Amino acid sequence: MPEEAVEPPRAAVPGRPRGRQRRAGAHSREAILAAAERLLRSKRLEELTVWEIVREAGVSRASFYIHFDSKYALAAALVEKVIDGIYDVWAPWLDGDAPTVPAVLRERMAATVREWAEHAAILSAAVEGWHTDPELYDLWGGMLRRFTVAVTRRIERDRADGSIPPDDLDPRALAAALVWLNERCFYVAASGSEVAFADAERTLVPVLAALWARALQVDR
Repeated sequence: MPEEAVEPPRAAVPGRPRGRQRRAGAHSREAILAAAERLLRSKRLEELTVWEIVREAGVSRASFYIHFDSKYALAAALVEKVIDGIYDVWAPWLDGDAPTVPAVLRERMAATVREWAEHAAILSAAVEGWHTDPELYDLWGGMLRRFTVAVTRRIERDRADGSIPPDDLDPRALAAALVWLNERCFYVAASGSEVAFADAERTLVPVLAALWARALQVDR
C-alpha cells in the first residue's frame, strides 16, 4: 500500500456508547498530533512517514486516516493551532490601542520568539513544506496575508491619527516586508544556522524591534 493511501475506517464496535467512541477518537487525534510534533524535532516532515507517526502515537494506521488525509494534513492542523497563538501575541498591538513605540514592538517580538521556541519543529516544517504541499501552502500563505493585512491597517491607522509620521512608502508593501522579515529571521534562528535560538530573545529581538521601529519611524 502506498505510504499516503487512505485506509477505510474500522466499523464501530457494536454496543459501545457513541460518547465513548467520540472521546476515544479525540484522544487518538491528540496523541497523533503530539507524536508528530515530537518526531519533527529530529526529522524533517518530508522524511517522516505515517508509520513512524502511528507507532510513536500508539494508534493504528486506520485511526490516523480517520483524522487526517496525509502527514501534510496533520502538519497543517498543528500549524493552524500555533498560528492562532502567534496572532494572539500580536493582537494587543494589531487590533488594540497599544501605542506604536519601540518598547511595545520589542515585547511582541519577545513573545513571538517564545512561541517559536516552543513550537520550532512544526513551524520550521511549515516553512520548509509550504511550497510543496497545497494545504500547507494555503495555510502558511494565509497566515502571512492575515498578518500583512493587520499590520497594513495598523500603519494606516497610526498615520491617519498622527501616531507615526506620514510617509510615501506604500503601507501594504511596508507591512509585507516587515512580516516576511520576521518569518525569515525566526526560521533561520530556529535552524541554528546564524543566531542561537536559545539566545534569540537577547540578540535577535532587539534587532527586529529596532528595524520595525525605524521602518515605521517610531525609533525615538
